[in-house]
Amino acid sequence: MTSHYTINDYSISLNFKQYQRKRVFKNNPKKFKDKQQLAIELINEFAPATKTNYLLIDSWYTSAKILLHGLINGCHSIGRIKSNRVIYPAGIKIGVNKFSKYIKPNKTSLVTASNNNYYVYRYEGKLNDIENTVVLISGTKQDLSDNSCFLLSTDISLNNQIIVSYYEKRWNIEISYRYHKSSLGLDEFQVELSKLINRCWGMVFLTYTFLEIFRVKNSKILKLKTLGDTKSYFRNNHLVQIVSFAHTCADNGISLDSVISQL
Repeated sequence: MTSHYTINDYSISLNFKQYQRKRVFKNNPKKFKDKQQLAIELINEFAPATKTNYLLIDSWYTSAKILLHGLINGCHSIGRIKSNRVIYPAGIKIGVNKFSKYIKPNKTSLVTASNNNYYVYRYEGKLNDIENTVVLISGTKQDLSDNSCFLLSTDISLNNQIIVSYYEKRWNIEISYRYHKSSLGLDEFQVELSKLINRCWGMVFLTYTFLEIFRVKNSKILKLKTLGDTKSYFRNNHLVQIVSFAHTCADNGISLDSVISQL
């Protein structure tokens, strides 16, 4: 499990926790921690740099336990919820997916976020153990007849456009996973020992953080838009240095054997 931190232009892999199945702890079951407990640990270990912070979470972690823990720690949550979650419009208990079938097109509003258009119905009220929250039922068609997405926000002061645009930032963690595997070699290692796994993740996270800080600091001068651009810059620059070194050696009449002996 991992956490990701986005602030201003920075998007950084922040922390990680190893999830191990319950059978690993058959001799000491009290040490087992489920994903909810690990998520709470990640929240507890987060030291915010700003006064207002939001937890952006997927449907696995929008439980009342996580949402309430976030509020206790000063963080509102925005996240996707599963279609079987229960809401109480006009005091009537109903599944959010079933309720979406009764929404009339003239009850939805158009929201634009990141050049994408969504039709949204806003519900404010009770959700299971959360007394007052916002649930947005959204889709690309006005009658919500396509596969609707259900978004939750514990901050009821936010308007629909802000909730959707904030949630879109959660995509940063998916992008980071791609870079971890495709650019930083995470999918090229096979280790089993817990200590080695932690070291491997630690090196990947440190490298990711360095590249991201370099990208933001030099984005205008070097035109670095993504982490992939930054990785390519360093690899290309490394090749240039090798060619430059070889050219200098050739100019000075240094033999190939002498060059190899110094490597």
